[in-house]
Amino acid sequence: MEASLTVVVVTHNSGVIVGDCLERLSGSSLSIEIIVVDNGSDRENLALLRAFTEKLVGAERIENRENVGFSAANNIALRKISTDFVLLLNPDCLVESDTIEQLYRYLMEHGDVAMAGCLIRNMDGSEQQGGRRNLPTYKRLLVQYLGLGRWLPARDTYLLNQAPLPDKPVAVEAISGALMMVRRSAIAEVGLLDERYFLHWEDLDWCKRFYDAGQKIAFIPQVVVTHIKGTSSERVRWRVELHKHFGMLRYFWTYNGGLLMLPVSLLLFTVAWARTLLRAAQLSSRR
Repeated sequence: MEASLTVVVVTHNSGVIVGDCLERLSGSSLSIEIIVVDNGSDRENLALLRAFTEKLVGAERIENRENVGFSAANNIALRKISTDFVLLLNPDCLVESDTIEQLYRYLMEHGDVAMAGCLIRNMDGSEQQGGRRNLPTYKRLLVQYLGLGRWLPARDTYLLNQAPLPDKPVAVEAISGALMMVRRSAIAEVGLLDERYFLHWEDLDWCKRFYDAGQKIAFIPQVVVTHIKGTSSERVRWRVELHKHFGMLRYFWTYNGGLLMLPVSLLLFTVAWARTLLRAAQLSSRR
């Protein structure tokens, strides 16, 4: 089936897993265009990527000299595409042969939906956090971090992976940047990804802007992918955590800014870092 769709994959030292990702894309039941943006990978990883992309007929490869961040790298591709739809896909997100076609058909049949995501599973089959979310607020994040979500309605928490899985597509406030299919016409209205976010929270910022613009976001549970989380960032975990937490502060400063919000932001930042340090200590003790 011919489709007006471009898949954008941003890589950074992604190793061999990106080869599996690209091979699965080449086996898609939908005819697609592919743009791979390398974000300053080292020589060994870049050589691997070149070998993988050269096997894909028609795939375009863009090589950045340095890591410009996830948002900026995606935007390089988004400025080039001419198709009606774009799929942003992490290199460690493994699609099935009909995954892209199912998402594409849904958006074609539901012209009022601007963005769609799907059920993202971990390697063990469990639902991954972030695939369906409420937009973060101070209250929702504190409820999440303090483990109070099990006693409160889903609307009062941030992550929804512990809520019952719906049996049909539903509207949500946010999906995961690991896989999001978007109408280019909606991007023209909302704008590109915010390049002030280097890594993490840029997807939430984008969903927030789509949501505020009245653009609908859908979660489609019948479509399933596996996300091998963190393969590109394993060696720089603490740097990733820094980007994640500063992204959180930027998000709240952007949408809840002002000096009165500074104490609350710092409290949230402190709680988040405390949880990160606790997880690191637990992992070290297990080793």
